[in-house]
Order: sequence, then structure tokens, then C-alpha cells
Amino acid sequence: MVQFESRVSLLRFARSLWVLAWTALVVAGSQANPQPPSVEVFGALPAQTQPVLSSDAHWIAWMEEAERKPHIVIFDLNARRIARIAALPERTALRSLQWSDSETLLSCRTT
Repeated sequence: MVQFESRVSLLRFARSLWVLAWTALVVAGSQANPQPPSVEVFGALPAQTQPVLSSDAHWIAWMEEAERKPHIVIFDLNARRIARIAALPERTALRSLQWSDSETLLSCRTT
């Protein structure tokens, strides 16, 4: 009689476990297929380009093109804040950024 009751409880446990696993798979499957991104996302230009790290890894600079007027951003990694934002002259295209030393950022631009 004890073996029969233990088999019944084992079968109930197995059935409960199966129902729980099935429910988890159904919930996970419904969240696993989110909507794909729109076409505009793939055609958009990146907002930040040309990141360069200073030789002492204290500064990072990049070109910010999210707004109408592009500008150069210099970020202090130790303080975790923007140290300077430099606007580009009108009708100027930035070709490259490069650190000369740990304090001097060079920009190559064309008009």
C-alpha cells in the first residue's frame, strides 16, 4: 500500500512538473519573438563616430552628429563627465581625430 501511494504522489509530482515546464515554455516563446526593428533604424547614420582614446586613457573624443550642427565631444573618463564640446565651423567636414599627446586633440577637417 505504501508503494502505491508513493507512486501516485510521484506521478502527481511529475505531472505538475510537466505542466510547469510547458507553461514556462509557452511564456518564454511568446516573448522570444519581439517585433523586428523598423527599416528606418537600418538606414539611419550613427549619432557618434570616430571615437579616439588618449594615450593615457584619461580622455576619449568623438564626433557627435545627432544634431543639425556636428561637433566634437571630449569626455573625461576619470571624472565621468563631458569636459568640452567643440563646434565645427560651417561647411566644414571632419576627416579624422587623433591625440597628439594626452592633452592635445588634433582634428583634420576639409572645407
